[in-house]
Amino acid sequence: MRIKLLAGVAAAAICTLAFGQASADPTGTVGGGYSYSDIHGASGHLNDWNINGSVAVPVVGAWTVQADGAYDNYTGSGSGSAHTAEVSGSVYWTGAKGRLGASAGYNELGSSGMTAHFENYGGFGELYATDHLTFGLKAGGLTGDGLHTAYVGAQAVAYVTPDIAVSGTIDHATLGSTNLTAFGAHGEYLVSQTMPISVGAAYTYTQLGSATHLNTYSLTLKYYFGGKGSLVEHQRTGDETWGTKQTALVLF
Repeated sequence: MRIKLLAGVAAAAICTLAFGQASADPTGTVGGGYSYSDIHGASGHLNDWNINGSVAVPVVGAWTVQADGAYDNYTGSGSGSAHTAEVSGSVYWTGAKGRLGASAGYNELGSSGMTAHFENYGGFGELYATDHLTFGLKAGGLTGDGLHTAYVGAQAVAYVTPDIAVSGTIDHATLGSTNLTAFGAHGEYLVSQTMPISVGAAYTYTQLGSATHLNTYSLTLKYYFGGKGSLVEHQRTGDETWGTKQTALVLF
């Protein structure tokens, strides 16, 4: 699997070089945030400080290659801490009515002096149903160090104004006989089109098995670069900010 992943990343790089001058300038995002989770059924709480970024480069026609990276640092009620890290590469096609793509990447999970590594893979699709509505689906998995998970996710985004997006998400992952389902509500506001920085807030309810659930409250800050215009224009013509993000390791 690692060989296939490296081959895919190399192929994307070769493709970019082969086509030479990109048909448009690169676009991307740099962001970060904080999340607080209270855990019911297993007393305690979880703090998550995170950073992430992505760069998308058009290569030919409607095709784009993209690189993503993310890092999360977790602390809880005790004295321990943990982290997750991800790097991934994606290729996708963008049309007037939507987007289709696939991604693969590499994850690290570290906790209490122990480290595990995994490969992730997945595909996604988005439909720009109207100027104000976007619907998305994604699915994939994560494997490595004796672990295998699968996940599916769905999203609906409503643009209340061109610079305000309100979305709902559903994510489901399986790990052996353990099932996890998360329901999320998200809001994002592009403060200025001249200096394209957005602020966001989210609430997620996560059910783990039958006895444990989490309430997670999140705040985010994001900078869009390389593009221009409203929030909906950045999200539909710039880098992919939802479909390329694998879900399984974050949920577990």
